[in-house]
Amino acid sequence: EDEVKELSAMAGTDFTDFARVNRESMATTLEWFDRLLAEHPEAQLVYRRHPSEWDSPALRALEQKHTNFHVIFEGGVQSWITAADEIFIWMSTAIAEVYFAGKTCHILRPSPIPHEFDPVIYKGGRYIESYEQLEAAAQESDGTFPIPPAVIESYFDVDAQPAYKRMADLLEEVYKSPPQDHPFSEGYTPHFNWLKFFALWGVHVLHAIRFDPARLK
Repeated sequence: EDEVKELSAMAGTDFTDFARVNRESMATTLEWFDRLLAEHPEAQLVYRRHPSEWDSPALRALEQKHTNFHVIFEGGVQSWITAADEIFIWMSTAIAEVYFAGKTCHILRPSPIPHEFDPVIYKGGRYIESYEQLEAAAQESDGTFPIPPAVIESYFDVDAQPAYKRMADLLEEVYKSPPQDHPFSEGYTPHFNWLKFFALWGVHVLHAIRFDPARLK
């Protein structure tokens, strides 16, 4: 509870509801895993802990109960993505790593995530919302990615040249170019936009009353 309060104060947003969804989602997901591991002892399930996750008694108990359940933090997430036969993700942006590795995955959503906390790349995704769907996906994947490729590619810049080289080239260009005190190019005059001004206030009002903009569709 202290961490939730600290995060809410730091971000200026109340994370209480998100914390509730987080707890409920994890509890249900571990119930699914418990059942899956018991009914399919031939499977090996690796829980790759997120860097922000603390030591969890629930995970430790499940690992002690099932010899085919492993909580592992070592190694980059890319390594586990490459090695896994089936991949299950809740809301991590590591789903982009799955996509660009040329693999597919399944999105576990036992509880709906409030839209203001859900990463934008998950919008319109195909979710697993029951144990039966999880079991079917674990045994037979249809091979299709759960998020439209156009959505993933619209948020991640992919190029034949590695990103670190492009960043280095950009920094070198900035370093060699003469200082630019004006943020806009010559001949450009910024104008105040009333539409954007009122739209911004509208967003703040909707957020304050906890109204989901998706309901307006």
